[in-house]
Amino acid sequence: MKAIATTAKEEYFKKDYSELKSGIIENLIHIIRDASSPLDMKELAFNIIAYLCKEFRPHQKEFRRKGGIELLKENLAFNDVD
Repeated sequence: MKAIATTAKEEYFKKDYSELKSGIIENLIHIIRDASSPLDMKELAFNIIAYLCKEFRPHQKEFRRKGGIELLKENLAFNDVD
């Protein structure tokens, strides 16, 4: 995951990741949704998604199609616990 986070910042690798058959965005979303995933892995997955989507339309589209916007809203929701 750390290697992907490092390379995801580079334009060259963004294109390569978009051509993978496994669907990197889908796998990262799965890590975030999985309740058993550690918090640091979820944070890293969000960071990788941000790097991959920055100024790269194919990843942005995949993120939206796979429910990433809703996932982002759920994880940013403020719950007032009084």
